[in-house]
Amino acid sequence: MEPEPGDIAIVLSRASKLHSKLSSCIIERASSAQEEEEEDYEDTETLSLINIRDALESLEHQLSSLQDEGGKDNPLKAMTRTVEDKNKVCPGQ
Repeated sequence: MEPEPGDIAIVLSRASKLHSKLSSCIIERASSAQEEEEEDYEDTETLSLINIRDALESLEHQLSSLQDEGGKDNPLKAMTRTVEDKNKVCPGQ
């Protein structure tokens, strides 16, 4: 079953919105930590948000590629490559 170009656009739009929200949360956490004069403001939660944001960015790139190709490539293979690439960078997550 091949994805419709509109389906890819919907998923890409949702991934972009999540990416934007995560970026805003990261900025808010960093600025609030600096206001509280915490030296180590990149705590575990912030680092987790950054990892999720990076994964969404990678997903956006893959979806854009699929959309540009008109869905010719197998979306499951593209998403699998994204997960494999992410696991190489952050093993165990």
